[in-house]
Amino acid sequence: MSAPAAPTGPGDLSALPATGPLFLIDVPGLPDAVRPLVVWLIRQRAFGAAELAAHTGRTAAEAGELLRVLTERALVVPAGEGRWRPHLARRGRGTG
Repeated sequence: MSAPAAPTGPGDLSALPATGPLFLIDVPGLPDAVRPLVVWLIRQRAFGAAELAAHTGRTAAEAGELLRVLTERALVVPAGEGRWRPHLARRGRGTG
């Protein structure tokens, strides 16, 4: 079975959360167009542009643009030379 499709066009990126960090509790409510990508990000300890390109079926340039958007929105953070990791919230949303 192949991996679910990740966002492929520029318009698809608008469905990503507006800003990080990522809260696990929010994942089920994400649009179908971005949920598989966010789940993949959460499962990675660190990844490079080539891994992101391979997972999403994007070219290297498209993966670079996706990384730019993910980084701008603080959904991923740098994790060393050419590596990123998901920016996860330490605690779930709650009242205390």
